[in-house]
Amino acid sequence: MKNLLTLFPLLASLFFLGCGKGSSSDDSSPLVPRIEVPGAKSNPMAYAKTIALPKLIQKAVEVANAVKPGPQSAMLPMMVGLALGDPALGSIDPDAPCTVLLFDDFKQSEPTFVLAMKLKSDSPVAKQAQTVGLRMIEKEGWTLATMTPGLFDEVTDWTSVLSFAEEAPGDDIEAGVLLGAFWKVMPEVRDSIAQELGSQAIAQMLQVMFDELASLDATKFELSLSAEEITLGATTSARKDSELHALFSSEPKPFSLDSGKYISGGGWMDALVNVDSASLLQYVESVIGRINENTQDAEAKALANGYLALIREGTKIYDGQVAMSYGLSEDGNPLGFVQVGSTQASPDELKKFVSESVVLGQEMFSNMEIFESMGLKYDFAFEESAPIDGVEVFKFGMKMDAEGLDGEEILALAPYSNTNTFFAVLDGKYLAATSKDKLAKLLQAVKTGKPAKNNLAEKLSLEEGEIISWRLDVARYAQVVMSMVSVGGENPLGELMDGLLALNVPPVTGKFSLGKGRLSSEMRIPVKSIKAGFDYFESASQSQF
Repeated sequence: MKNLLTLFPLLASLFFLGCGKGSSSDDSSPLVPRIEVPGAKSNPMAYAKTIALPKLIQKAVEVANAVKPGPQSAMLPMMVGLALGDPALGSIDPDAPCTVLLFDDFKQSEPTFVLAMKLKSDSPVAKQAQTVGLRMIEKEGWTLATMTPGLFDEVTDWTSVLSFAEEAPGDDIEAGVLLGAFWKVMPEVRDSIAQELGSQAIAQMLQVMFDELASLDATKFELSLSAEEITLGATTSARKDSELHALFSSEPKPFSLDSGKYISGGGWMDALVNVDSASLLQYVESVIGRINENTQDAEAKALANGYLALIREGTKIYDGQVAMSYGLSEDGNPLGFVQVGSTQASPDELKKFVSESVVLGQEMFSNMEIFESMGLKYDFAFEESAPIDGVEVFKFGMKMDAEGLDGEEILALAPYSNTNTFFAVLDGKYLAATSKDKLAKLLQAVKTGKPAKNNLAEKLSLEEGEIISWRLDVARYAQVVMSMVSVGGENPLGELMDGLLALNVPPVTGKFSLGKGRLSSEMRIPVKSIKAGFDYFESASQSQF
């Protein structure tokens, strides 16, 4: 039973993949195409594609020059060319994409792949490739290369491969994976985990969890380079007959920036979230229903149903639109935060909901063998706190006891050993903060309706279909990381971090969105941020010698 309970946090993580309301039409084209290779004993399951190699290298040079100009950057094309056997890259087509396909015999020691490039006749690149064991053929102006010579004897028609090779990627680099081949080997992984844990009940629950993963049919990654910004994107799609497809096809309602105007940006992480609780509840009910069907453990069913009851109650309380900012708190806790969201609950309803959550959470943590084996024990408490200007305030506390851990381990876990969160409800909003002073400031802002300076409503936005918008202050995040590795309460790189903060490095930003059976994410990294960090740490390291 105790092993079984460890899976509930994994299930909970699925709840926050994203959700919305309504549905949109299915996309007419697949996220990752299925490429036919007649005659081949295996099938393509993944690909990577780039713009023409000379153009890609030039873009990499532009980024390198923006970060640190110098002869090393200028020599990059020659270094790549020397590795390919063509220092000037003159024998590579300057406009044709470069594509590699990976076949689904990946369990073999040498899985099959085929590389497609356009090379001039007698290209030194082809000669260099042959020296490392690649076999090559020419088809309609394309050079195809593989480490599996038998592939060229098997394949009877390369039309589909060549048509795909002709297509330019949407960004500078693109990769896609059809996940079906992976899911075929998942039962082996699932059974291995269940055997290791020695629990039939956990095997039954793993079946449901792996079935959910198998609902994902493809994943696509994209990378774009420029001297101003590096953009990374990832999209996953779900099978059309799955609950996840319905969830990923939902449409969040328009986001109101009202909550965001009361929170100042400037934490190490700021975010806006737009979640429709009703759509999420429908998915959760389906998953927990299948868990109950697959387990005979009465205590596990009771816990699952307890979570479901809380989530159902939560849909009545939380409107799903939230603004939040994470930053170092006064006591050095890196998880310090402030949060404002919309709610339909009264103070008594919120109190009841959180107190019931605490009871269930305590039960779950107390039954987790992983914490027991580490010598960790968590205690939770929920109580009323002194009102602020006549507004009821509630306090949630979590305390960790670390029996059996040595001094350094305890110091490393100290920021998480004793945390408190204060809650209040006012004018249709719930407010939360990890210090009562911060909560008081939020209450004052909501009462007066006066926007905070540099508030999140000014810095972030959520457009149609987007469920999360975030910004990461790289320097402050570095400060958080350093706070986690402080020794004896002192940060050995404290002064270095203070100098980095003074640079006002542009933040990394990103978004998550839903639509047409897909969950997508995007991250934008300003090259100025990379340069600022590189220059600063280089200068700091030189000053030490």
